Amino acid sequence: MKKINLWFLFLILFIFLLFLLTAFGLTKLVIKRPEFYSMVKEEKDTLLTYDTLKLSFFKEEYLPLKGYIITNQSFIFDNEIKILEEILKEFPEFDYRIIDEKMFERLPEEKGIIILLEKTKYGSQIGEKIKEKVYSGWGILIIKNPQTKEGVSLLSHIGGVIPIENNKIEYQEIFLKGETPLTFNMKVGDFLGILGEKSYFLSPVERRVNVCGYYKFDKEAIVYGFYNKGRYVALGFSLNSLTGDSFTQKNIRILFKNIINWLTKKPAIQISYWPNNKEYAFTFICDVEHQSENWYKIKEIVKEGTFFFLTSEFKSFDKKEIENIEIALHGQEHEPLKGKDYEKQKKIILEGKNYLEKKLKEKIFGFHPPLLMYDTLTLEILKKSDFLYLLTEYRLGLPFLPYHLSSIISIPQTIPDDYDLMVRNGIKNPDTLLFYFIKYIENLKRIKGLIVFSIHTHLLGNKDYQSVVKEIIDLIKNDENCYFAKAKDIAEWWVRKSKIKIEFKENSMGEIIITNLRDEDIEGITIKYYPATNEVIRGEIIIPIKKLINREKRKIFVVYQNN
Repeated sequence: MKKINLWFLFLILFIFLLFLLTAFGLTKLVIKRPEFYSMVKEEKDTLLTYDTLKLSFFKEEYLPLKGYIITNQSFIFDNEIKILEEILKEFPEFDYRIIDEKMFERLPEEKGIIILLEKTKYGSQIGEKIKEKVYSGWGILIIKNPQTKEGVSLLSHIGGVIPIENNKIEYQEIFLKGETPLTFNMKVGDFLGILGEKSYFLSPVERRVNVCGYYKFDKEAIVYGFYNKGRYVALGFSLNSLTGDSFTQKNIRILFKNIINWLTKKPAIQISYWPNNKEYAFTFICDVEHQSENWYKIKEIVKEGTFFFLTSEFKSFDKKEIENIEIALHGQEHEPLKGKDYEKQKKIILEGKNYLEKKLKEKIFGFHPPLLMYDTLTLEILKKSDFLYLLTEYRLGLPFLPYHLSSIISIPQTIPDDYDLMVRNGIKNPDTLLFYFIKYIENLKRIKGLIVFSIHTHLLGNKDYQSVVKEIIDLIKNDENCYFAKAKDIAEWWVRKSKIKIEFKENSMGEIIITNLRDEDIEGITIKYYPATNEVIRGEIIIPIKKLINREKRKIFVVYQNN
């Protein structure tokens, strides 16, 4: 009997040890500050890997999906209320009430979201009570610039933001900054259109303020931040001024959903735009046209860039001469494709591509249409001809990013090229040209955009102006925050990134699931996680993922803990 018991105990102990070893092999616990994160070892033979991310602070409670639109009798039937209600109908789970100041005094202790509209004049006492509620953990959405009857701006009182009147009443576009919890699941470069009434620039004066949207990329239009335990979002425009176009209507609904989620402290997750969490991207473009011999000197200055050749200007090169250089197609002659019939366009594009590929003995990926003039026929031909990307029309100042266009990647020109400044605007002085280019580049760096620095061999490529190119390249290449890449690399990265799926499951242990949908490995991915806590001053946690192997599904468990 004793022998049986001993063997039984031995068996139980063996199973328990086996269980511990298995658990240890599957899960790696990392207990560090949120800005540090260590990933599991790469596993070549598995389709599912695990990690646990331990955050060194407590998780805060989500706010209930409940809101109060505070108004008064003279304003309750205003059109802005109707617009707001139409938007909120999209979120049936969000329970809201329209109340006046007196009812606000009797609100329950259960926290929620306060919505303030610009035209209502609030009493100074209720202004203080609103401030106290946000300080204690409520959320607040401030639309335009609501004030007390004494003229105190609740925006500056609570949000740490100074409203500055913008008297322009013509049509304006508010471009949305990317990589924020408010623009989660929105495309960078998307915008809202506003028209017809005065708005406000929102000037942040405190570090806790973050920017979400811009008027013309230099004046803030949407800001968000923390106020002790609470959070706020401020819009510098009224809902009355939003245009009725479908693009704006779609975006305002996504934006409002994100606003509600963020104010109620729901986590948000998205992929950083550039590899290894670089802050912005830079690509050098040169059109080899007139004075084509200048390209030899330019490539020595640039070292790594994309040169678009007219086939009439292309000569054979030794492989060492074009190491780290991408050769792409600009056409046969410098003439627009737009308006030509299908067969003529096909002949120009295919003959040019075949000619370059035969000379180079490697594939051509990119096309830059002469004069940026192309049409739907051009896109159809490029798609069938296996091009990867197209350098397209100007989208000056956008915080952009390529985008998908007819199954190929479109890379827009985001700052003026040398033709714009030197020919169209008559700027010839090298120092003045350098000043303008640096100004445009700094604006896009600030909003984490893609800088497309495009020149021509006969303009900035001329020996009298090559010093301008060198100064810009030296400025960028030494910046560790820059993703400096050829146009092909930019396009390929965008394709790879679009094949990563992220899911987040809210449960006692939050699950982030990252899936590589491609049959190839992906390197340099960074996840940005916006947690349900105000303790993270930056508002985000960086999770670098060194590599996702092909078809890998990685699960990260998020655990909050005491400091």
